[in-house]
Amino acid sequence: MNVHVVPDGSVAIVQPSGELDLAASPSLRAVLLEACARHDLTIADLSKVTFVDSAAVGVLVYAAKRCRHDGHQMRVLNARARIVRAMGALGADTMLGVNVGLADLDGPTRALLGAQPGRPSGPDAG
Repeated sequence: MNVHVVPDGSVAIVQPSGELDLAASPSLRAVLLEACARHDLTIADLSKVTFVDSAAVGVLVYAAKRCRHDGHQMRVLNARARIVRAMGALGADTMLGVNVGLADLDGPTRALLGAQPGRPSGPDAG
């Protein structure tokens, strides 16, 4: 797993790539918690993630809860359908606010990102 972080003012976009599994979980957790501590909104962009296991989903859930506890937000974007299904099977999709792309975000979150509601995004956009 590789992780690229794009800080942009009050927003951080965390872009892991490859497989998010037990071995990748400690690194993912550290990056997400740092982003959550420094930014009002952390976006976990999973467009380049090919696999998630329950350990990685647990890290995403923990980071989202920690963000909320500290008065910040975390959202998961651009997850592939099979990853969304895996999160759903674990009951984490709703808790994480998993969205297909920017157009699916709520108004306040879109405003933080400066996104336009009809703009295509996600792994199939373009």
